[in-house]
Amino acid sequence: DLRSTKQERGCVFPFRYNDLVFNSCTNLDANEPWCSTETDSRDNHVGNKWKYCQDSKPCIFPFTNNGNIYKSCREAGWCSTKTDGNHKHVAKYWKLCVKDLRSSKQERGCVFPFRYNDLVFNSCTTLDANDPWCSTETDSRDNHVEDKWKYCQDSKPCLVPFSNVAGVIYNSCRELGWCSTKTDGNHKHAPNYWKVC
Repeated sequence: DLRSTKQERGCVFPFRYNDLVFNSCTNLDANEPWCSTETDSRDNHVGNKWKYCQDSKPCIFPFTNNGNIYKSCREAGWCSTKTDGNHKHVAKYWKLCVKDLRSSKQERGCVFPFRYNDLVFNSCTTLDANDPWCSTETDSRDNHVEDKWKYCQDSKPCLVPFSNVAGVIYNSCRELGWCSTKTDGNHKHAPNYWKVC
């Protein structure tokens, strides 16, 4: 179980806010991640009892969890912040790493990140085009290779609710800035099937 009140000092998890259940800090109705510091007997957030969250614990790579090896946030959307001597994830020490959540499989055939006209892209762009496009080949410095591109598809709908590998349930894109585009029968997110929203 990857949920813990120790995940963020002073936070109380889970907490309910606006009919949603949170097991980690959220950006809902705020510009920075926050959490409840007091809840009632039904886990409802008590008004004005909150704090901004700290994100000072660095990700540790590589780490293993349930027999899988993770070398970046691209694979799972979360990272371990504590491992044992064999790189094994220590339960309850983790964080979401949405800022690093980029994937070459986000758009089939695209290569992210790619550089074009001195700009770095981690998703499809409409720069110099009417429709979204991406690079399909880059050099060793992530520079777009001329004539190696394709149009992007954005027809995959967000599937909500969905849960991440930690079992946290999300009911909208507002919490993470991304959503799952493929889930199993239990609404569990399928790795590498997501889009920014």
